[in-house]
Amino acid sequence: MSLAWIIGIWLGSQVAPSPLWLLAAIVPAAFLFVRRWRLKAVSGCLVVLLLVGGAGFFHSTVTKVDENHVAFYVGSTVYTFEGTVSRPPEEKEKSVALRLSDVTIDTGSSKRNLTGAVLVYVPPFPKHQYGDRITLTGKLLEPPVFDTFDWRTYLAHDEVFATVLYPPVTAVSPEHGNPVLAGIYHLRQKLADGIATALPEPQASLAQGLALGIRSSIPDDVNQAFSASGTSHLLAVSGQNLAIIAGVLLFAIRGLIGRRGYWYVWLAMTAVWGFTVLSGLAPPVVRGAIMASIFLLAEFLGRQKAAAAALCFAAALMVAANPQLLWSASFQMSFAAMAGLIFLLPPINEFVRRMALKFTGQDSRFYGIFRWLAEGLAVSAAAVAGVLPLVAYYFGSVSLIGGVATLAAAPALPLIIFGGLLTGAAAVVHPVLAILFGAITWLFISYLLVIVELFARIPPLHVGAFNPLMIWFFYALLAACAWWLWRWQRLQASEVTTRPMRLGRFASIGVPAIILLTFLTSSVLMFPGDHRLQITFLDVGQGDAVYIRTPAGQDILIDGGPSPQRLAQELSKKMPFWDRSIELVVSTHVDADHLTGLIEVLKRYKVNQVIDPGIAADTDLYREWRRLIDEKGVADTAVVAGQRIRLAGSLEFEVLNPYDKTITDSNSSCLVLNLSFGDVSLLFAGDLPQAAEQELIYRRLLPDATVLKVAHHGSSGSTGAAFLAVTQPELAAIPVGQNSYGHPASAVVASLDTLCIENGVFRMDTSGSVTFITDGCSLWLKP
Repeated sequence: MSLAWIIGIWLGSQVAPSPLWLLAAIVPAAFLFVRRWRLKAVSGCLVVLLLVGGAGFFHSTVTKVDENHVAFYVGSTVYTFEGTVSRPPEEKEKSVALRLSDVTIDTGSSKRNLTGAVLVYVPPFPKHQYGDRITLTGKLLEPPVFDTFDWRTYLAHDEVFATVLYPPVTAVSPEHGNPVLAGIYHLRQKLADGIATALPEPQASLAQGLALGIRSSIPDDVNQAFSASGTSHLLAVSGQNLAIIAGVLLFAIRGLIGRRGYWYVWLAMTAVWGFTVLSGLAPPVVRGAIMASIFLLAEFLGRQKAAAAALCFAAALMVAANPQLLWSASFQMSFAAMAGLIFLLPPINEFVRRMALKFTGQDSRFYGIFRWLAEGLAVSAAAVAGVLPLVAYYFGSVSLIGGVATLAAAPALPLIIFGGLLTGAAAVVHPVLAILFGAITWLFISYLLVIVELFARIPPLHVGAFNPLMIWFFYALLAACAWWLWRWQRLQASEVTTRPMRLGRFASIGVPAIILLTFLTSSVLMFPGDHRLQITFLDVGQGDAVYIRTPAGQDILIDGGPSPQRLAQELSKKMPFWDRSIELVVSTHVDADHLTGLIEVLKRYKVNQVIDPGIAADTDLYREWRRLIDEKGVADTAVVAGQRIRLAGSLEFEVLNPYDKTITDSNSSCLVLNLSFGDVSLLFAGDLPQAAEQELIYRRLLPDATVLKVAHHGSSGSTGAAFLAVTQPELAAIPVGQNSYGHPASAVVASLDTLCIENGVFRMDTSGSVTFITDGCSLWLKP
């Protein structure tokens, strides 16, 4: 019956239904008068009615584009409209995407309430929240269709029919959303912030993505590795992942506490729905949770065969609520993954049990470990087999390596998800507790990254795109395999019983604990103590960021560059994963290419002290910077030329600029610092222009420099000949990225090449991050 309704929806999308279709019910109705066929006749009539009803229902829900629909106003006309932020903002590196619903548009002659949603892109600052009612002015644009992806159709399935690019926002009114959802989203963000404070990158962004569905901060190179290894589907909070989570939890909890009272089912279901709520109740996740609950209830009732009918019934109800779901890739994959668990997992598990008995023996000490590991892989195999042809169909091809990589990586998903949630929750209680849970979670995520990067290096083996006929052929083949496994299971049925899996339970706790201690110990050894000074010019794109590690173990950061995510990545490469504090942050001035990354540093790390030139700016970025300093209670000191900042040991910063606090130009008033350590000095010139350089020369403030941080990305307006003649640098670092300004200027690079030692000029856009190490006498370039 459920399938009849779903097929009817599909028929309605292909042809216009007609009342004459109901005449098809005459055929089964003719058998109503035959007693032995009466029940089947009733069923046949119901099937026809559901087929016709589904087709008619689909046509009644087809969107009509008129003056009351968002799509009607797509074009070149500029409108003023308002809408409510109906989802948590999706933060990108340089923009934020807001989904606006309950849209009201001002056409000039009237105001209309519209159906459909709008996707609006705005700058990262000021911040917007779920429930904000915002007013803006701009053009409604039709979403594009790319060569490899139909973005327009994808958004239409989410009822988004227009986009607006960087419109001026004229008014914001908060708290117009659902208060329950607002509370869930607030908790979700608190957990995400807690994860970020306890874990380095890319582990933090992966934990946020897998545990909370916040994927926007996952680095590009990590996304590319998942794509190359054929495991990118693991990053989506989807029905497939929920199927794997439900299955692995079911067997893991059952292995720990046994079957008594079916607590293992209820605990697994509680975990699935808890994860669903904390991921923001996104529709694909809710659908996956419903289907996972059907699988778990079938285990509780001992009627796995009835789970298939229940799954179809649930799918029919979802399609009745929104017929467009039938064409949603996430809906189809959720259904296919859960069907894989229902039909394939039981016979696979029985096969695994018998193979374990055959090769290890029931009394073998390896039996429990073998079965414990194999059951986790069986869950992944069943879910992956269900979605494999759909992945090939929607993504153009399927990686044969990806299936193996998924099997190896998937058992870690539940551990990462619940470890991430515990880490975020622990951060709310106490930072030390968060670091403890974070260290454990870091291990599981690092395992996932090792698997992904390992398989990403293997030359790709792809099967071309599946057409619908090939998909049905694959599922027919899969059904035949499932039938054979079920038949084999029945033929091999015996009265063999197993002893309690004591070693299996030990494996559930003891083996991971041993591995955990081994990896954590080796990770600590990766960051041995070093009593030398380390200075790293970080590759953060078109901006400045310098990380300093003192011989006493103090962490210092000078500027943060334009990209919070990229800065977090670079810092994670240089700092031990357990080190979540920075003793000193220096903001040389308030330009976005220096300050933006420092916003994220205040969020992720415990910062003890901030120094800056004390020059304010009328920008949303600067206001957010000041707000966070006040909120975190960070000590903030404005410094001027002549002051010295003493660090542990014999280290000290000398402030060379600004020499006059009345200077308001951002570049001219930037901090210029000289760091001395024995015979080695490092000059950090900020964005100092040539006019200010001349003033420092006149005041005799400039020292000789062993290493020069070149000002303003090597622009022609800085690093003049007189400045170089006075400072006489032996080495130079130019913080620069891809840009349209012509940085660094060829004349500046030529002057530096002439003055510095051979190959002594380093550009971050070509050299990447560069680290110098010194003991105060000699200077080394770290390979």
